[in-house]
Amino acid sequence: MNNNSLTQQLMNLYKSQIDSWEELKTNVNNLSFIKKKEFLINDALIKVQFNPCRVTSTLAKIDPESIAKRKCFLCKENLPKKQVGFTWNNEYLVLCNPKPIFPYHFTVSHIDHIPQDINNRESDFINLVQELKGKFTLLFNGAKAGASAPDHFHFQICPTNELPVFSRIKKIYPQNSFFQLSIAKKNFNVVLSNNIEEAITKLKQLAYLDIKAKEIDSGLVNILGTMIDEKICLVIAQREKHRPSCYTNNDEEKQILVSPASVEMAGVFITAKESDFNKLNSEIIINIYNEVLAS
Repeated sequence: MNNNSLTQQLMNLYKSQIDSWEELKTNVNNLSFIKKKEFLINDALIKVQFNPCRVTSTLAKIDPESIAKRKCFLCKENLPKKQVGFTWNNEYLVLCNPKPIFPYHFTVSHIDHIPQDINNRESDFINLVQELKGKFTLLFNGAKAGASAPDHFHFQICPTNELPVFSRIKKIYPQNSFFQLSIAKKNFNVVLSNNIEEAITKLKQLAYLDIKAKEIDSGLVNILGTMIDEKICLVIAQREKHRPSCYTNNDEEKQILVSPASVEMAGVFITAKESDFNKLNSEIIINIYNEVLAS
């Protein structure tokens, strides 16, 4: 049994994999040279990065036929030989993400090949959030909300200080346990609670029950969780659609391949093509939020 904290295990794994896995080392080093820009939309800071190594995720085909034709890249038997990790809760395999958005970007995949459905796994999400102690944020992308592997259940982990949404929440920090945070003309649901059961209940209500009542596909949700001042903080984005119309626009001048997931909901837009990076501006970002968010 490993007595180190989860955060320490993550740091140890990251160092070990950087030293032993050239692909990861190269992609992490390249993060120092990627192009970045920022926009301020009302009081929300939005970061944009041009990150070519994310092209596979951005262009991922998630239709059943395409998924059936490829090997699952999260199943243990299909991992690169150099990729190693550790188990959490005897059910999940924690791995360094070989195509990182940030330094210290991890994937937490279930040891079994089961669908990307968080229903009945809300307690796993909350327990992981607590163990990450606020240093890191846990991400969940619904099967139709940015997950490039909708056939294999997984979370992602990244540093909290890379995500503008939590800095924004800290600035307003209301006393009530539930509120809405606006972006463009839409809203995120935010939960702040020091009670585990309350956090789990709210997560279930906001991620599934409300969506079903509105007859919106339950795979259309992004969830982020971290700790703020020893309180569980959840950001839940109910989605109207998977990808914005600019993604499928046949006009090359207007097409922008942005596939919004949890990091975009948190204020970080990823572009895999430099031309898309150059085209993306505050007006387009506002349109994307208005188009893909449900409320």
